[in-house]
Amino acid sequence: MADLVVQGDGAVVAGADAYVSLDFFRSYWEDEAPAVVAAATDGQCRAAIRAATIWVDGRYDFIGERSTQDLDRLELPRTGFVVVYDAEDGIDFRGGLVVTSGRTADYSGVIPKAFKQAVCEAAKLHLEEPLNAAPDHGGVVIREKVGPLETEFDTDAPAERSFDFIDNILADFVRARPGAAGRLARF
Repeated sequence: MADLVVQGDGAVVAGADAYVSLDFFRSYWEDEAPAVVAAATDGQCRAAIRAATIWVDGRYDFIGERSTQDLDRLELPRTGFVVVYDAEDGIDFRGGLVVTSGRTADYSGVIPKAFKQAVCEAAKLHLEEPLNAAPDHGGVVIREKVGPLETEFDTDAPAERSFDFIDNILADFVRARPGAAGRLARF
């Protein structure tokens, strides 16, 4: 499988298909070493990174505007990509900057650390089960019986997975939480 074309900070990279490199992905999971990542080939990891990048770009409605209107490229870098912080003074772990309450952080032209983290988390999930795989039910249990085992699911529950951890990583960079504005993910 072809190498990843990674979008870095600064100018738009032609043909970019990822926010992280294979080395970044492997090092992100190095200490935790989940079995699915450790067992995956480099080709499988590259495919998961590409899928995760597309998924992140399609799932969220980001603040700011694309640096270019070329629709065949990634959502980042962006212009007007400014976050206003209300929290106490300290380190913004999502972007890697030190910020002060009430101040703004301008991420225009850069790929925030949060995006790299979100892609790594999503790529791991994709290795476990494709991100675009829809469950056969909504996951809301309305009745369980212990012996003999029986489970009944609510047929009206939406058939979608929950990605709260990734949603929280990117919360400062989106206009609305996924699903709140009725936005559909493209994949």
